[in-house]
Amino acid sequence: MTNAFLARFARAADAAFTRAGLADTATYKQTPQSETVPCVVMIDRDVQQVGTETETADKLTTLRVSSASVLRPVNGSTFIVGAETFVVESLEASDEAYHVCIVWVQP
Repeated sequence: MTNAFLARFARAADAAFTRAGLADTATYKQTPQSETVPCVVMIDRDVQQVGTETETADKLTTLRVSSASVLRPVNGSTFIVGAETFVVESLEASDEAYHVCIVWVQP
């Protein structure tokens, strides 16, 4: 993250969301062999994407993580939240503050 203000803001927002129960502490691993990176995530389950012509039939799970914590999640990387492991399927959106990933829960 190149913007110091956004990095500080993201950390403050993550702390506030965690205290309010809207976010969870997690660990990120780019590969099974890589080191774990502590982070805070917000998970939205049963998200329905709406396009200009149609809606998706399947419900999705999205995960939002601060760009200050995780440089850029890659497909196949994992976020561990409690007993659940979320696998990144794709990067849906990304900017200087946050990344939003489509994820699936590893059984």
